[in-house]
Amino acid sequence: AIIKALKAVDPALADSIEERELAIEHEADASTTDLAVIAKAAGEIPALLDQAATKLKLAP
Repeated sequence: AIIKALKAVDPALADSIEERELAIEHEADASTTDLAVIAKAAGEIPALLDQAATKLKLAP
């Protein structure tokens, strides 16, 4: 639901969050999982969620 709401306000940011999510899922499902790829994508999520909270005017 948050991604859908964010798409209405900032589609590029919503896409960035979805891209990280898909990268993590793809790597987790791979036959040779690369934890560095998962860690990198996961490490980018908190900053993106902070931006999303600001865009959606969510209280901390």
